[in-house]
Amino acid sequence: GAEGVEATIRPGGHIDPDAAAQEVPKMVAALARRDKRVLIAATGVTDADSPSRKLLEVLRDNGIRHYRTGYYRYGSGSERLAQARSFAGRAKELAELNGELGMVGLYQNHAGPNYAGNLIWDLAIVLEGIPRSQMGIAMDLRHLRAEIGLSWKSAVDAVRPHIASVFAKSSHWTCDTPPKLVDGPLDAGYVDRETFVHVAKGLEPVPMSVHVEYFGQSAIPPDQIAKVIEAYRHDVGVLRSWMEPR
Repeated sequence: GAEGVEATIRPGGHIDPDAAAQEVPKMVAALARRDKRVLIAATGVTDADSPSRKLLEVLRDNGIRHYRTGYYRYGSGSERLAQARSFAGRAKELAELNGELGMVGLYQNHAGPNYAGNLIWDLAIVLEGIPRSQMGIAMDLRHLRAEIGLSWKSAVDAVRPHIASVFAKSSHWTCDTPPKLVDGPLDAGYVDRETFVHVAKGLEPVPMSVHVEYFGQSAIPPDQIAKVIEAYRHDVGVLRSWMEPR
C-alpha cells in the first residue's frame, strides 16, 4: 500500500555510502520494476563536506530528492543553547548545498537526552532562517509524544514553519516501575489521528515514512518477513485513514 521506501544509504545501512554510485541505480531499477521508488534516503549526512556532496549528487542523479540527515548530538562541553547555535551554522551550510543541488534535507526529531531536536523547540534555533525547501523537520510522531507530555501541540506549533515530512510510528507507556516505552502498531499507542492531523496541518504534499519498529531494528529473519509485511500494510492503511477528511 506504500508508494515506495525510505532506503538506508548510510554506514551500516542497506547501501554503504562508498558503494552508492554503483548500488543506488540498482535499487532504483529494482523498485521501478515493481512500480515503486525511493521516496526518502536515510543518510548520515550532517555537514556540507565533500563526501556529503558526492553522495547527494548520486541521490539526485537517481531521482531521489529527499534525504534524512544524520543527527546533531549534544555534548557536555558547553551549555545547550550555545551548542544549538553551533548546529545552526552547520545546518545553514548544509541547506545551502541542498539548494545548490536541488535536494531537501529532513532532520528527524529523536527521543533521547543527547539528540538535538529531542524537545523540538531547539530545532527552531537550528533551522532559523533556512527555507523548508532546502532543509526541514521530519516530524517523528512517536518521538514527539514520548518526549513531550501535555504541551506537545505547543512544541509542534513552535517549529511548524520548518515541518517538511511526517514519520509515523507509535508506542505506549507501561505501568512498570519505572515505566517503559513499548513500540507497537500505529493505532495502538499514544500516537493517534489527532496527533497526525495537528502535525500535518497546512503541510503541502511531501513524502512520509512509516516505521514499523516493534519487530526490532535488526535484519528480519526470512520466516518473519510475511508478518512484517502485513504489519507495514496495516500501519500504512492506518496512516492513509488519518489523511482522509472528516
